[in-house]
Amino acid sequence: MLPVEEAQQSILGNTKVLDPVEIPLTEAGGLVLAEDIISPVNLPYFTNSAMDGYAVKSKDTMGAKENSPVTLKVMGVIRAGDYPDFTIRDNVAAKIMTGAPLPNGADAVVMVEYTEEETGIVKVKRSVNQGENVRLRRTGDKERRNCP
Repeated sequence: MLPVEEAQQSILGNTKVLDPVEIPLTEAGGLVLAEDIISPVNLPYFTNSAMDGYAVKSKDTMGAKENSPVTLKVMGVIRAGDYPDFTIRDNVAAKIMTGAPLPNGADAVVMVEYTEEETGIVKVKRSVNQGENVRLRRTGDKERRNCP
């Protein structure tokens, strides 16, 4: 049997690097980029929700379970493109859509699948950790800008 290192050298020695090709983005599924894409700005541009759900203070969800939910007051709805002008206080949540900016005071998002909304309140059936279901803005991270 051929040792792994020898097999690898044989494969690499007999493999030629392909020239890059340009194809429409709609036909590029499953392919690998020939070169890195460089962003002139840090992404995401602002901290936002990675899921539809409820923006919360993670500490307010501690102990939440399916059979013993935590009840929070719902103070509003934040859609992608909105800019919330309120702060999440203790025991308060805001309904939030994927891509919407996280309001001040919130540090996590409970996925809608783990909630049950009633008039003016939401029952949270699962606790979340700080940063869960949140895409953080990369502030002050100059090395990220203009890098692949």
